[in-house]
Amino acid sequence: MPLIPSGIVTFAAAISQVSLALFVTASTIGKAPALLLEVYSVNEMTQWTTNGKVILGLCSVFLLVISLKNGNNYI
Repeated sequence: MPLIPSGIVTFAAAISQVSLALFVTASTIGKAPALLLEVYSVNEMTQWTTNGKVILGLCSVFLLVISLKNGNNYI
C-alpha cells in the first residue's frame, strides 16, 4: 500500500465534490490515532516516566540510525 502525503489528499478533497461535513469527519477519523499517540508520548516524556524515557531513547536511536545511514555525521 503506497503512502500518499496528506497534502495531496487534502488538495484532492478540496477540488472534488466532497462535502465539508464528510471531509471534516474523514480527516478527524484519519488523524485521531496519530494525534493520540503523539499526545501520549509527549505527556510521558514531559512527566519523565519510565515509558517517557523508553520513548525518548527509541526516538534517539532511530534518529541516530537514520543520520548515520544518510551520511549526516553530526555526532
